[in-house]
Amino acid sequence: MRWLLSNLTSLLLSLALAVLIWVVAEQEADPIVQETLPQVPIHLINQPPDTQIMNSGAIPEIAQVRVRGPRSMVDELRANPDRLDLRVDLGQAGVGRYIVPVQAGYSHRLVEVLAILPSQVTVDLQPIVDRELPVKFSVDGRPAPGFAQDTPVITPTAVLVRGPASLVNLVSEAVARISIAGARATVQQVVPVTLLDDQGNEFTQLTPTPRAVTITVGIHQLEDFREVAIKVNWKGQPAAGYRINKITLTPPTVLITGRPEVVAAVGVIETEPVDISDATGTVFQRVSLRLPEGISLVDQSNFLTIEVEILPIESSVRVTKRLDVQGLGPNLYLISISPETVDVLLSGPLTVLENLKPEDVRVVLNLVGYGAGTFQVPPQVEILPQGVRMENVLPSLIQVTISATPPTPTPRP
Repeated sequence: MRWLLSNLTSLLLSLALAVLIWVVAEQEADPIVQETLPQVPIHLINQPPDTQIMNSGAIPEIAQVRVRGPRSMVDELRANPDRLDLRVDLGQAGVGRYIVPVQAGYSHRLVEVLAILPSQVTVDLQPIVDRELPVKFSVDGRPAPGFAQDTPVITPTAVLVRGPASLVNLVSEAVARISIAGARATVQQVVPVTLLDDQGNEFTQLTPTPRAVTITVGIHQLEDFREVAIKVNWKGQPAAGYRINKITLTPPTVLITGRPEVVAAVGVIETEPVDISDATGTVFQRVSLRLPEGISLVDQSNFLTIEVEILPIESSVRVTKRLDVQGLGPNLYLISISPETVDVLLSGPLTVLENLKPEDVRVVLNLVGYGAGTFQVPPQVEILPQGVRMENVLPSLIQVTISATPPTPTPRP
């Protein structure tokens, strides 16, 4: 005991020296360094409900952080900068524009955060509000002459605008437009809703709910107006062998006006007669209308254009033709063809078919490329007159026997 007391000072000095040597050794193995971490994410936390950050684009997403500590720990923070937990706490911020500090949530006794750049950010918080706006509609254009519009009906009658109060307050009205130009019947359209500011300019920073409404505009005909059909009169007949195929009117109907009882009595409006005597082609003619007394046309001329399409009368005929063999190769012999004639069904204008000549139709049996043997060969029909069509040929295949040696003459009795 006496020895321990007499040597206590020496023992304490030895312990202090050992600790000092250990600390120096540790610092040499993992020295204390200062370093700036350039890409540390910033997080916004505790944003109040029903608010919107109006200047989110101006708030930096990363910061530079100056730290001091053992190299191993600084290296770890450089590899995982999110561990510094940089945050902008909006929990204490109210609605309005505020300067909020950027703080590090990371804490360790051996690491010191020396500086954060930027050290603070400006945040503009606005409350989210709802506002209901009635939809004002406008009707563009007018119905067709003789028609009038009823009171438009819109569904729904209002839209909801939701967003930051500062933006919602800039919206002056919601409008929708529909066109009834030239309408003769009820018009119903789903049209987009447009938001306008107090200057009448389109406001696109907010979107209404719903984005579109349905507008229905009833269209009715006035009693002293009526749209009626036109009856075409003609005189004469097309040339022999021709017929009327189609009559086209331009316009096909007319709008008339007069006293209601007179208008109601009109069924059709007739034309002056169109002359188609001996016509062999389409007739175009501008004719006038026979208007009943007390009736006049609305915004139209008393003349219209009539097109009478004249076509040949179609018919059909059957002709029997012998086969014209062509293309038999050298050193080959035609032994037999069966049958030697075919029936050809033709169709076309009656006048052409009635004057058909024997040489106008040929049936060719083309043997180009065929060698010795027995084959089924399709006949080919050639028609000279224009407008005549081949509908069918019977039979459709001809049996042909070809030989490389000449046929043996049949002995006579």
